[in-house]
Amino acid sequence: MAGNIGLAFGLPIAPFTIVDVPAELVEMLPIDQQELGTGPAFGSLALSHALEVSWPQVGSVPIETRSDILVFDWWVRNGDRSLTALGGNPNLLWNPTTERVVVIDQNQAFDDAFNPAEFFFSHIFRAEWGRIVADCVTVATYEQRLEAAIAQFTVACDSCPEEWWWVDEGVPTTFDADKILSQLTAFSQADGFWGGAK
Repeated sequence: MAGNIGLAFGLPIAPFTIVDVPAELVEMLPIDQQELGTGPAFGSLALSHALEVSWPQVGSVPIETRSDILVFDWWVRNGDRSLTALGGNPNLLWNPTTERVVVIDQNQAFDDAFNPAEFFFSHIFRAEWGRIVADCVTVATYEQRLEAAIAQFTVACDSCPEEWWWVDEGVPTTFDADKILSQLTAFSQADGFWGGAK
C-alpha cells in the first residue's frame, strides 16, 4: 500500500508487483525461511549493480529527493529509513548507472509503534525538515501532492489479495484501513503534521 501511494507521491520506488509464491519454491527453502508461506506476496524488481546508500552518498542525493523521502516517511509513519555516520538501515539503493537513489522497503509504514522523536533523530534525511517547514510555499506544494496521493491508498486496499487481510485462517489482521486513512489526512489539520520535530 505504501508503495502505491509512494509512486503517486512521486518517489523513485523500485518497480514492484504482487507475485505468487508456489509451494514447490517454499519447500526448497531451509526450514527457518519457510515461514514466508505460499500464495501472493510483494515482489520488487532486482536492480543489478545497485548498492545500499552510504553516509558519504547522502549529499549526492538531490535535495528535492531527500525532502520528498523525508516528508513521505513522516506521512506514512515509516521509521525504518535510518542512517547516521555510525551506520543504520537506509532502505535506499544507489544506482551507479543513473546516479540516482531508488526507494525500497516500505514494510514498516503505518506502524502503530511509530516514534516521532526517534524518527527525527535517525532518519537519513532528517536535516531537511527545518528547511521544508520554514517555507510556506514548499509546505503548500507538499500538501497538494499528499492530497493527490491519498486516493491511491484506497485503490491499493481494494486491490490487495484477500489473503493479506488475514493473519491466519479465521484470524483477521489488525490493519485498520479507516484509521490509517484518517492518519493520512491529518497533514491538513492545523500544525500537528508540519510541527513534527518541535
